[in-house]
Amino acid sequence: MHSDMPGQTTKTECPTGTTVLGDELHIVCHCPSTKVVLEKFTDKFQRLTRLLDLPSFASFTPDQMTRLVLGNPPPPVLNKNLKRWITEATPICGEFTYALRMHVTSLHPVTVDWSSDDDAALPSDSNDDFSPILLPPGFQPASVPPPSNMLVPHDPAGKQMIG
Repeated sequence: MHSDMPGQTTKTECPTGTTVLGDELHIVCHCPSTKVVLEKFTDKFQRLTRLLDLPSFASFTPDQMTRLVLGNPPPPVLNKNLKRWITEATPICGEFTYALRMHVTSLHPVTVDWSSDDDAALPSDSNDDFSPILLPPGFQPASVPPPSNMLVPHDPAGKQMIG
């Protein structure tokens, strides 16, 4: 797979020899190098489907699993309780996506190719475009990040951040 981003080229190969690289279904469910991430999260998704009164996660097809782990609610959720899906599934799907990205990055670090025919595309050596982030009057950065439950939608702990 080659990146379309200017100046960056990434080559990724799958040990299965498939020619469908980059396909979400393959990466999440079939590729021996990356499906280990789904295996680590299977219990969490199993609990999620049980909590939302859905069929067992293990009974889903690979296509259905892929859609679910990437945050797409199954059709029964759309008819029943989309708000609960958002509250319960968003943190798990986000955690899964982050873990998958970190795993893929560890397998295939990005190689940056700065060569270009366009001299304007070369990185600038000066800091002319640097501008610090200025906080509004009366605000200051937190000394430590908030606990993760404060960032979960609809969690009462998040109300502590207001004021």
